Amino acid sequence: MTDLMNHLYRYAQDNLIPGCLSRNREYQDSRTCAELGERALRAALPQAHRQKLDDLLGEQLICQWAMMEAAFQAGFSMSIDLNHG
Repeated sequence: MTDLMNHLYRYAQDNLIPGCLSRNREYQDSRTCAELGERALRAALPQAHRQKLDDLLGEQLICQWAMMEAAFQAGFSMSIDLNHG
């Protein structure tokens, strides 16, 4: 991403996305369900398997960040195209 895009992305992350997610009931319900499920799974796993779960969740988080950045870049590009078209 360019410096401008990076600054706008960080601004959106810090100032816009939290508000959007707080108004999304499906997101809130899903997040709560996922947190409860993760806690239950961790409690049932031996320590060696908990580390594997941590590794898996870490990789999924990296994928999620990459998808969010790609979606932002796509939206940014579409906005530029629409404003210049």
